[in-house]
Amino acid sequence: MEVRVLGMHGGEVQESRSSCYLLDGHVLLDAGGGQALLSEGEADGIDGCIVTHAHLDHVYGLPLLLDRRYGCPTLEVRSIAPVIRTLTTHLFNDALWPDLTRIPDRASPFVRFVEVTPEVPVRVAGLEATPVEVSHSVPAVGWLVSLPGERPVVFSGDTGPTTRLWEMATARAARAAFVEVSYPDRLARIAALSGHLTPATLADAIGRLPPGIPIRLIHLKPELAAEIESELAPLLAAHGNIGIARAGATYRV
Repeated sequence: MEVRVLGMHGGEVQESRSSCYLLDGHVLLDAGGGQALLSEGEADGIDGCIVTHAHLDHVYGLPLLLDRRYGCPTLEVRSIAPVIRTLTTHLFNDALWPDLTRIPDRASPFVRFVEVTPEVPVRVAGLEATPVEVSHSVPAVGWLVSLPGERPVVFSGDTGPTTRLWEMATARAARAAFVEVSYPDRLARIAALSGHLTPATLADAIGRLPPGIPIRLIHLKPELAAEIESELAPLLAAHGNIGIARAGATYRV
């Protein structure tokens, strides 16, 4: 599976773009600011979208993406029920943005939201995706995504210390992982209150994943990235399979 990093930061400063990953060229995982990097043809070619949670840095690009897709088939956006409820109540509500679930008509709207059940796999444009609940400040899931019959790639989304996602990653012999680390250790209290990892708590998460798999670290707060990277240096030096994801990079996993 091919993972193109359109945006991987936990915020936007200058050239930093917020969370958005293009899977195999036609499925989006989250739709933060990184979606703006898609060409017209790439945007029209998106066949599905899966969402980890409803915080703005993961979804604010979705209305803008849909606004580019005139004449395209309805885009199905999948997530757990609380996430769908937030998007339809607070974003696509005819106040903050038009309700694109009924425009141009209900039979063929710009977008259709599809609720998924935690730990139940779904097919998304040729990929298999399983949502797994994680520990965040709002309802959120990580995703295990694979081509049918292959070992999955893990995307943590936003999470503090959690258990079930890593258990399922190990049970399914995950082949790679994209794991968040949002704050430096000196901001551990803020990380805990907001449901994020620091280099110290990241170490436990890595220890729960299948040993030796490639791990790319994501969601660094851009204004804190240099400090986080400095704290991560010993971990990266000790484990050649772990690195920080780079915006614009494409990973084949």
